[in-house]
Amino acid sequence: MEEPTQTPPPAPPAPPPAPPTTPGWQRWVKNPIVTAAVALFVGIGIGANTSTADPTEEAVASTSPSPTEAPGMSLAPPEPTEPPEPDYTNLTRDDLELTLKTTESSCFGSAGGLQTVQIEVGIDGTVADNLDPDVQWDVTYRLTGDENGPIIGTFSIYPDGQYDVNEEFLSTPTCATKPAIAITQVDGF
Repeated sequence: MEEPTQTPPPAPPAPPPAPPTTPGWQRWVKNPIVTAAVALFVGIGIGANTSTADPTEEAVASTSPSPTEAPGMSLAPPEPTEPPEPDYTNLTRDDLELTLKTTESSCFGSAGGLQTVQIEVGIDGTVADNLDPDVQWDVTYRLTGDENGPIIGTFSIYPDGQYDVNEEFLSTPTCATKPAIAITQVDGF
């Protein structure tokens, strides 16, 4: 008898080809979210290194930990700060010097005299340079020497340093009477 020929069983199907193996770091680089995060950190680092900080700040920055080393650190740029308000000087009586310039004088012997005086103002230069440019100052003065008693007057000093030129007319008890002036008050507004 004849032996039946056996046919070998069909070969099992070949397993699918294995996907190519990619090293771990390459898989992370191909992830767009990871790539964007890395680009952000690199951009912040480059921006921080190209700032115009003074050398002492650069030394501190170079020894401080990187953004990835400090958990909880905000990577947002610092809020811009307002420049400090200038420290203006308030005008006081001690900063001013008033003098009188006689522009006219008439003497009537024992009847006294008439004088016209002009008030001149001197301001300390250091103080004048540091006055608030938005403030006008009113200076009140007391002028003595008039036979009817003291004369109280006021003039203004403007932000540009100019002032009103006041003239006062005095009737003096004698021709030898010398008028005097004193500041009583200085107000800014």
